[in-house]
Amino acid sequence: MIEKRRENRIACDLTVSVNLRDGFSGALLAGPAPARLHDVSTYGASLITPQIRFGNHHLFYSARDHHPNQVLFIEADAENGEVVSVPVRPIGFDRVLCDETMPFHIGVEFLPGTDRKEIGRLKKLAHEKRRSQKSWWRNFISKIWPPYESEEDEPS
Repeated sequence: MIEKRRENRIACDLTVSVNLRDGFSGALLAGPAPARLHDVSTYGASLITPQIRFGNHHLFYSARDHHPNQVLFIEADAENGEVVSVPVRPIGFDRVLCDETMPFHIGVEFLPGTDRKEIGRLKKLAHEKRRSQKSWWRNFISKIWPPYESEEDEPS
């Protein structure tokens, strides 16, 4: 199958929470729901969650079709106790039958007009998580042997 994404995604296993709000700054309607950020790019991400329904709210349909004014947010704990909060629009979900603890996979896209700094911070957290999951050997080598930089990359 040919990959049709606009940009490669950063694979990770970052713990996040998912919240459903009434508008961008309105009341919390559902959540926080625990989730894992499976991968992320500049345009969107994929989440794995243990549940998809919260009372009368469905994380996919409520934020998409039934109530377009409801907004889904991905929130992650950053350094210094800050929270990275990014509004998203669900674009697809699937049930993963082989995983009983986190059976729902939700694909989301970042909403137009979202602060690019927040998306950048989320990508940075994902990248740091991925780096921390490398083997101790790779972490050791990357510290003592910096990546090769060509002369073309250096400013004149």
